[in-house]
Amino acid sequence: MLNAISLPRKARKEASTPPAAAASPPAILRWTKPTLLVVMLLIERHLADPESESWGFDVAKATGLQAATAYPILRRLERAGWLLSRDEETNERESGRATPPRTYFRINPPQLGEIRQELAEYEARQRSAGATLPGRSPRASATGAG
Repeated sequence: MLNAISLPRKARKEASTPPAAAASPPAILRWTKPTLLVVMLLIERHLADPESESWGFDVAKATGLQAATAYPILRRLERAGWLLSRDEETNERESGRATPPRTYFRINPPQLGEIRQELAEYEARQRSAGATLPGRSPRASATGAG
């Protein structure tokens, strides 16, 4: 067997990628603690205001994550179709100085059911393994309680 570390980056990825026939969700949707924090924050904001939008640094600050962690998660969720995004029209804010334009993200409303279903299935697997989702009590449900 080849040592994956000695392979070029592309070959390492191909060597570690399971066959396309696998029935599991795409790697874009892998559940990590940071991904859970981002998804739960965006669901909470969506439920409070379906038109609410968040940008990467705002999400990082609200979840306690580094921006370098939050932005890739937002992009993966966007590629999976779970989030919608739009770029800021102008990059001049209240301060009057030009800054890089923000990309705003929000839950893709037709995907909310799928997101909640995936989250509930993940939570059920974690419960059966004796773990809980971050920020939730063991009794909290992915469908809104907690």
